[in-house]
Amino acid sequence: MALRRTVQYAEYIRTRLEGMRRDVRSVNWVRDVQRTQTEALEHIEDRINAESTIKDNLVRMMDNSTEDATPAQAAELIAILDECLRRHAALQANLQEVGERFRAEQERQTFVPSPSRSYVDLEHQLLEPLLELPIRLALPLLEGFTTAAVPPRRPAIVYLPDLITGLMTLPAEQDGEDGLIVEPEFGDAEDVSAFSDEQYAAVESLLASADADGVRLSELLKAARRLIAAKAGREELDHLLALHVLGLFGAPRYDPEHHTMLAALADDSELDDEVFAGNDLLVVHGPASTPPPIKNRPNGAV
Repeated sequence: MALRRTVQYAEYIRTRLEGMRRDVRSVNWVRDVQRTQTEALEHIEDRINAESTIKDNLVRMMDNSTEDATPAQAAELIAILDECLRRHAALQANLQEVGERFRAEQERQTFVPSPSRSYVDLEHQLLEPLLELPIRLALPLLEGFTTAAVPPRRPAIVYLPDLITGLMTLPAEQDGEDGLIVEPEFGDAEDVSAFSDEQYAAVESLLASADADGVRLSELLKAARRLIAAKAGREELDHLLALHVLGLFGAPRYDPEHHTMLAALADDSELDDEVFAGNDLLVVHGPASTPPPIKNRPNGAV
């Protein structure tokens, strides 16, 4: 992580130096460079002290260890620490030169004259004169302007060895500790029911009004909405009722104790409702041995 931070500081300073070289006015010294320079120097000082101490402890561990694996592991860690120290030293050298390079770019660019650029007014200098010309004269001019204005484009040619190398290269493993991906923390969420027990009881009471002759879904919806108007807390009662009736159409409810069947049957009656559409299902409650008076059809969806 310290090495990665050092590389980030080095890349930041490199991009700022590149911006200075192009235009020193695009870089704010106090805001963009000086503060980062101070932070990077403090980071380098802390890491050099810490990593030097770690390296000394590893060398001492190699000298005193009696296990065969310890020297090899310690040598690998020492190589990593040497790379860290080398990177820190390179960043420190760049930080020491950034002030001089900024002043040098200021002096160089102060005496450079501003470039003179001539811009083409496409509307007045190109479009309007071309519209006054006939097509046979306008096309050569447009082709010449396009050829001069559009840069050359290299054709896309696939080099087979590079293609094979790219296809055979294993994907790089992502380091999950880089801080770019934040693991969300999920708390214990309460499972809140969409409908209350009171609403379920009200729907069962409405379905209990069905008999062997049957009651239409439209009538049950009107009765449910009268309950909604009469008592608060039942705003979704008609939706719950429609779901129950649709479930009875697909899977009738059998009562083994009373040997009765509660089912929803479909005929050619169309549901006339401002919320739901489909067949006006007939809810029938009768003996299970009695055949249904209407044949169920798959087009009875609500």
